[in-house]
Amino acid sequence: MKVKISHTVEIEDVPRIINDIIKSCQQAMLGESRNLKYYNNDINKLHEEITSVRDSISLIDSQLEDVINMAVGLEGVLRPQVDPGVIHEEETKPDEDEG
Repeated sequence: MKVKISHTVEIEDVPRIINDIIKSCQQAMLGESRNLKYYNNDINKLHEEITSVRDSISLIDSQLEDVINMAVGLEGVLRPQVDPGVIHEEETKPDEDEG
């Protein structure tokens, strides 16, 4: 069973956490593919191993989606987009030179 967790960290720690998750996913992908093999005399064993690999791939997929969400969130904090439809207060004040 998969569960989502969250915890609070300093903003400067986010890139390291993202990289740690990516490295963990890479290691998991390599590990899972290494163990898979065909059992011609034991279909049940083959099915169990394929199911295990697929479950791991599903978890990796979810973790990589989390990485995307964290990266987008970090980008939004570091480089907030200016909404062109928003008029800022200084833009609405008339120029004092105009008369």
